[in-house]
Amino acid sequence: MNKKIVVLKFGGSTFGYPNEVGRNLPKITKEIQKELNDGKKVIAIVSAFKGETRKLEAEINDLDDYGRANHLRRGEEHATESLTSYLNEQNITAAHLMKDSLPIITKDIPKNTILSYVQTDPINEKLQKHDVVVIPGFVGRTNDGKYTLFPYDGSDISALVTANAMKATCTLFKDIPFYLARPDLINAKQKPYLEISYNDALAASFCGARIIHPMVVADAQKNNMDILIKPFETNEPGTLISGKAKDKEKIVALTHLGYDVRPDGPGKYYSIVGPEAFKYKDVLYQHGTPISNEDMMAHFKTEINRDIPNIITPFITVFDAIAEKLETVKHVLNNMYPHLER
Repeated sequence: MNKKIVVLKFGGSTFGYPNEVGRNLPKITKEIQKELNDGKKVIAIVSAFKGETRKLEAEINDLDDYGRANHLRRGEEHATESLTSYLNEQNITAAHLMKDSLPIITKDIPKNTILSYVQTDPINEKLQKHDVVVIPGFVGRTNDGKYTLFPYDGSDISALVTANAMKATCTLFKDIPFYLARPDLINAKQKPYLEISYNDALAASFCGARIIHPMVVADAQKNNMDILIKPFETNEPGTLISGKAKDKEKIVALTHLGYDVRPDGPGKYYSIVGPEAFKYKDVLYQHGTPISNEDMMAHFKTEINRDIPNIITPFITVFDAIAEKLETVKHVLNNMYPHLER
């Protein structure tokens, strides 16, 4: 393990919407500066600004999967350029690797692609002259120059494969900051685990936790890599996913819901998921206060009445979602049981 290099992943939730980026870039820079002050070089993997990928998706007309990948990569590249420029303005030497110099090489599969290898030489060359190298997540390229896309949360995959190739530590900054012991619903006390096993992280992911993609956990387990899930805007330590951790008897995870059901204005809401969470499915947390299903249903009815034309969208996309989930399960099983004949 090269303890002098750290891979930090900053997702769309850390950048925020385009009008929030100016406020959040200093916060991202602060996290990078912490590592530099500790004598480390930083590889920053970035996602598109919040909402940008969806906006780019809406612009796609009659493109095949390669054309779609070529169009959607612009979101990550915009974020890459923005962070690189801002770091240099703050006198932090930074360079990016993207487009034809993107070092993440994948199979010739445009959608839900699979890693072939990471070109480490270009990264090392940049790190010799710069303190920070910024690389777009989610996007890969083939040996003949076509662009490809990882599954959803693909920037996490980009971060992990880059950290593995560079023998570096890996930290994923999230707005969903940690895994939990079973909450005390009476007092709404959430008890975060500082460390959990790969098996627990996989179990929570397959039960619906959106903290981290199960493919990322499976790859980490295969390569015996630790992953630190760290909150972006607080000083909480987060949760380390590690091969040294023992399996927990009871674990749940948070999954962010961006719904506004409060009568007094917008807010962040969290539901709990995981092997021990099903008995608590009727409870959502609004800053620590339980919210009833009735409130949620009232919100859903409002959304449905306001957005009738889009109700059919989930049915149109459900088969793609099922196909992606099956690919994930296949990937995990391949890692867990590589000796089995198929």
